[in-house]
Amino acid sequence: MSQAAASPSPLPPPLAQTACGGTLSDPTGYPSATYKGQTVYFCLRACRVLFERDPDRFMAGLIPHPVEDTPEP
Repeated sequence: MSQAAASPSPLPPPLAQTACGGTLSDPTGYPSATYKGQTVYFCLRACRVLFERDPDRFMAGLIPHPVEDTPEP
């Protein structure tokens, strides 16, 4: 009696790190920007707005993380 080989499980989407240090299991649909040639993801639109104002200070952790999100434009 032969057993059929089990097909491999599909791989989960790659993890993405947010600019504020969090982890996204699937970054699709999250705000993003390019910083020094790399895609940077944000947990909130408000984070991206603050990043766009001063990317270097934001990435250095010198700008406090917003508590609330900004409304859609």
